[in-house]
Amino acid sequence: MFRKKDYLGVTHLRQEISTAFVKNNLSSIPHSEVLSKIDDAGKAFRVLFTKTNTTIPYTSVYMGLDCGYMTDEVENKIRKAVASANKQVSPCTNVQDVC
Repeated sequence: MFRKKDYLGVTHLRQEISTAFVKNNLSSIPHSEVLSKIDDAGKAFRVLFTKTNTTIPYTSVYMGLDCGYMTDEVENKIRKAVASANKQVSPCTNVQDVC
């Protein structure tokens, strides 16, 4: 069983991470789920890895950066509107039709 007191520095490191980043955007997920997210992101984007010399167990930190100019809610609305528009059947039935 993992106990924070077993690993010198883990509590301090987690406090530094919480201070450096917006608290409500931090989450803790299983390592396998992180790897899956990285794999998915790598299909559409370039992925950058940086390695430090920190050797505290169970302290891997992964950051996903968003564009920042729109909220997730706005982006989801746009994606739904685009998907809906793409599902509509075009009135053109062949190449010679003028749409």
